[in-house]
This record gives sequence, structure tokens and C-alpha cells, in this order.
Amino acid sequence: GSIREVVGAQSYLIEGDLSARQVETLAAELLVDRVVEQFVVRRLPDQGPAPRPGRQLNVLLKPGVTDNVAATALPALQDRGYPVTAVRSCQKYWIDAGCEGAELSRFCARVIANDAIQVVIEGPLTLSSLSVGSQYHFTLVTVPIRGMSDDELVRLSREGQLYLQLAEMQAIR
Repeated sequence: GSIREVVGAQSYLIEGDLSARQVETLAAELLVDRVVEQFVVRRLPDQGPAPRPGRQLNVLLKPGVTDNVAATALPALQDRGYPVTAVRSCQKYWIDAGCEGAELSRFCARVIANDAIQVVIEGPLTLSSLSVGSQYHFTLVTVPIRGMSDDELVRLSREGQLYLQLAEMQAIR
């Protein structure tokens, strides 16, 4: 194949009103094992020169998928007094520049990402915010299910995307 070299790294995307010194400190003290790992701090959107040669791939979890790494890091950073508002984890990969497009696509789909839960972004990240999706506003809807006929129960199941059988809807009623 055309892929000769792959280099990977764990990345944290952190949003908040942090000074450069705070970012350096939290990276050094909390996010890396300095015995075996190194860290580099970069500000997004990333406009600087590439940190490594080759094609850069960023693997992020899709909206709605729980990011356990971020869910652990965020309160840990906040508990230590850092003004962090959001954290996302990201796996970064650099593939040698000579790899071919079709092989790169297969590599992404079969090796570094699960299309059901992850998205691959090629090139430097240009995110300006870590927010994903849109704000959700809960609205309470009361459905008078006790007084519904069987036909109304079937329609409610279908239109409400419940996909329950009539017997199940009757049991709920």
C-alpha cells in the first residue's frame, strides 16, 4: 500500500477563559504523563504551520455520543479552579504525504474510526467553538391517553415515533 508511516496522538480541545500560562500548567499537571508523553499547546482555529509532515487526520466523536474522556476531564479541571466551559477529546493522526486517497479512505473507515460514532476531519481543525448540535429546550406535552380509542392509540404510536403495537399502547393506557 501507499501508507508507509502513521503517527498518533491524544488531543484535548479545551474551551474557556484561560491564560496561556494556565493552559500550559493544566496540560503539564493534569492531561499528560510527563514521564512518557510530551505536549504541545495550539490555539484554535489552527492557522499555524503543521506540527508534523504528512496528512493530518482528526477523529472526533459525533454529536450525541458520550465523550467519557471529556466527561472526566471537565470536572477535574473545574474542581482545580480552571475556568473551563467545555472539553472534547480528539485522536490525531499524521499519515505520510504519499498515501493515496482510496487507501486513506479505507484506512479511516477500517482502522482509525468507527463511522457509527466518529467523524474524521482531514487537515488542521478550524473549530471556533466546541459546542455540538443545538441548544435543547424541554417542552412538556400532556397526551390524554386514557381517553383514546384503539385507532387513536395506533396513530399516536406511529406519529409519536413510538413504534409500539396496539397491545403495548393499550397496556400503557
